[in-house]
Amino acid sequence: MNHRYLLLAATVVALMSVNGCKKEDTPTGGEDATERKDMFGEDLFTKYVDPVSGVVSYQFKNEVIGLGKINTQSNYFVTKSMTDDERFFFLFYSAKEVNGQNPAFKGGKVVDLKTGKLIDYAWSGGVYPYMDIKEDKLYYFVMGSASNGVRDHGRFYMKDLKAGKSYQLADFPSAISPKGSYIQRALSHITLTKDRRKVFLDAVVNHVFFQGMLDLYSGEWTEWSHNDSVHLTHGEVNPTRDDEALLAIDVWEKGDETIPIVYDPDGTYPRIQIMTSDGNRRTIKPSEPGNYATHEGWHQDGNIIYFCAGMNLPNGEYSGGFHFRNIRTNEYLATPVPRSTHCNPSYDMKYVVHDDDRPYGEYTTGYYRGGPWRVWFYNRATKKDIAIYSGMKPITTPDKQSTIHPDPHPHFVCNDKYIVCTAYDDEGYLHWSITPVDQLIKLSSK
Repeated sequence: MNHRYLLLAATVVALMSVNGCKKEDTPTGGEDATERKDMFGEDLFTKYVDPVSGVVSYQFKNEVIGLGKINTQSNYFVTKSMTDDERFFFLFYSAKEVNGQNPAFKGGKVVDLKTGKLIDYAWSGGVYPYMDIKEDKLYYFVMGSASNGVRDHGRFYMKDLKAGKSYQLADFPSAISPKGSYIQRALSHITLTKDRRKVFLDAVVNHVFFQGMLDLYSGEWTEWSHNDSVHLTHGEVNPTRDDEALLAIDVWEKGDETIPIVYDPDGTYPRIQIMTSDGNRRTIKPSEPGNYATHEGWHQDGNIIYFCAGMNLPNGEYSGGFHFRNIRTNEYLATPVPRSTHCNPSYDMKYVVHDDDRPYGEYTTGYYRGGPWRVWFYNRATKKDIAIYSGMKPITTPDKQSTIHPDPHPHFVCNDKYIVCTAYDDEGYLHWSITPVDQLIKLSSK
């Protein structure tokens, strides 16, 4: 599914500065605070058992935030939202939408599962943060406010979750956003170089698309490329090398004009792009024989790209499966499941979690923001697909689509021990959800 280029209004939260570092708005409780005994305890979670599969998940109790009944959501699926030590995870929260209108408020929290404390951070709605899963640090971006058609600044921050401090990092590069500019997008989601020093930007400023590296500590900007005609989005630096990034070509809006995707001269659908630091880029061949790709990501080895795409099978049936392609060897593997919108493989690639926005049951309309969803766990050895969420009701209608990107976006965390996603409840609220994987392996191995 191609999504039009949507720009979300930034939410800016002021931070207090003390001697060059930021103090937590809500204390973490410290290392000697009383520890919680149960990771999924009832103080923070509600146990959910899927009525069809029997799979057990734990949904965050949104009331813990202290703002009444609200939404909470997980991160986008291409980066992790929980630390490997199983202590910290971050979420987004928002007021419930009414008739598809923007919620009254939005924000972000980090949850400390050791102490049960909540930690504030400033979340700008258009940029997904980055969790350093080894060092327990959260990197995030705060967009400057817009005024009279000008939005020419923003800043990166790092929150050391154990130390309880936030640090100002580099400003958005003025070299590509001089005074009086308008930043349509600072970047899609934060991905960092191996030393966590630089961030890859896929920025849009004054309708020009920029790609390159920003040093978060010196502020040095190194441009890789720019153009004003091809919408390169969803930028992700390679997890194992710093001179290569994954990008996606998508449609975009320029005023009242919709700029379409232009196929390569040989007829290849050019969604998946690899760019190197010299600015050169190449198209990665999409699905076979469907010639389509969407919702792509890096496997952690830095050689394999995973993505979703429909394809017509030799027996005449249609599959909306997930796909893998090694960009070094061109080796290709497709898994023909009936449905897959976003996917995320385990490190050993034995298992794949994926979601599905097709209509089901009484819900005859799918493929819209806030529509019906299902979430699945696929065992590649047994070819069994187990429902984590066998059916989530729509939270809105096709004519009043959601503005908060409420897709499940399932992904593995904590060295593939758990799966995190966004779940819908029957009252139309969203919940950050976590599912232990061991039960899924057992169910799918029978």
